[in-house]
Amino acid sequence: MIKERRINLFILIFMNLIFGSLIPLWSNFKIDLIYFCICSFILIYSGKIKRFVKFLIFYLVCVYITFFVKLPDTSFFSFVGFVVYSNVKTCSIFMIATIVVLDTRTSELIYVLGKLGLGKKIRFACTITLKFIPIYFAEKRIIRNALKLRGIDISFSKLFKRFEYYIVPTLFRASNIASEMTESAYTRCAMCTDNMHSIYYKKFDIVDFILIVVLIALIVAWGGGFIDKI
Repeated sequence: MIKERRINLFILIFMNLIFGSLIPLWSNFKIDLIYFCICSFILIYSGKIKRFVKFLIFYLVCVYITFFVKLPDTSFFSFVGFVVYSNVKTCSIFMIATIVVLDTRTSELIYVLGKLGLGKKIRFACTITLKFIPIYFAEKRIIRNALKLRGIDISFSKLFKRFEYYIVPTLFRASNIASEMTESAYTRCAMCTDNMHSIYYKKFDIVDFILIVVLIALIVAWGGGFIDKI
């Protein structure tokens, strides 16, 4: 049996918490580029090659627009430039977030959030919210494809028909999904007072420790101004 390669969930959560707070503070693009390379390695190491390619194309397009395209000096294009630059800054955060949301099993996420000291209600609320996102978009895709199969036009030019045939079923399905996920949480002993464990929890290995050292080195290099001297 081939062992699944992935980074410890504790590291991924702390990466987004810590670097999500630090990214707005640094203005050197070299640090953004280094951190993007680190997050790219995590995606590649986890076997998410197609996802990495999509993020890479998106990142390169945003970088090109930010640094090599001179936008007109108007309020609209200033807003566009701000959005594109924000994507350059936050693209790495979304790369890690996709692993937590899409690739982490529910029991492992609940277990790790519990180890972080969060109460049962908080960690189950966080887990249900995070897991609700991909399920919701999958359901929207199913509804949209079903409407296309029946030849129903739901373009924005027909707002009333779009509201009747698309938005209303999506809202009802979202409500049902929320109820189903809540029932699933109770099935998983959400109110159990004993300590919870996960058979899917991945312990720290040599790659995790190397990644921790690299991240600490990046913070030290930024705090000491060493990257600015390069």
